[in-house]
Amino acid sequence: MTKRPDMRPFATRSTAGPAALRLDAEALAATILTFLAADPDRLGDFLATSGITVDSIRDAAGQPGFATGILTFLASRDDLILELAAQERWRPEDLGTALVRLEGDRGWDGA
Repeated sequence: MTKRPDMRPFATRSTAGPAALRLDAEALAATILTFLAADPDRLGDFLATSGITVDSIRDAAGQPGFATGILTFLASRDDLILELAAQERWRPEDLGTALVRLEGDRGWDGA
């Protein structure tokens, strides 16, 4: 079995400028969305909490602030944080660090 490389946290590099942070945020949001979508109950909880519909999720994912929103949802669910962190070989606390960084470095999304 091939060992997967240790993944570093998204959006936490101190040298990341707005463009790099945007790419990291988009990649993080895509990873979380894929994780949520793999289970109908997880996705349903996210949609109900966010007010996004199945029909509008693709459009919503391209909007500024989506990465922060989906990470905020994930942060409200310790069970999901632990499951995703184990699946992706991340430290659970790195997701919290990424959220703090996204909330504090909003230059990438114009907010």
